[in-house]
Amino acid sequence: MKGAEYLTKPQQYALVYRQGSSVASDLVVLKWVHNRLTFSRFGFSVSKRVGNAVTRNRLKRLLRE
Repeated sequence: MKGAEYLTKPQQYALVYRQGSSVASDLVVLKWVHNRLTFSRFGFSVSKRVGNAVTRNRLKRLLRE
């Protein structure tokens, strides 16, 4: 994915959490907001309940691939 396809600013994540829809399972929560762009933008956040910082960062890197 290209850099423009990521959520990068705290305000962007706040918008998704405030106005977005969501679907949840035991391990994953998917949140989204519809946009008017021709492509989707992604951001990954991992709960502190998942391992330590190294584990969480590795998981986010794998999701971005």
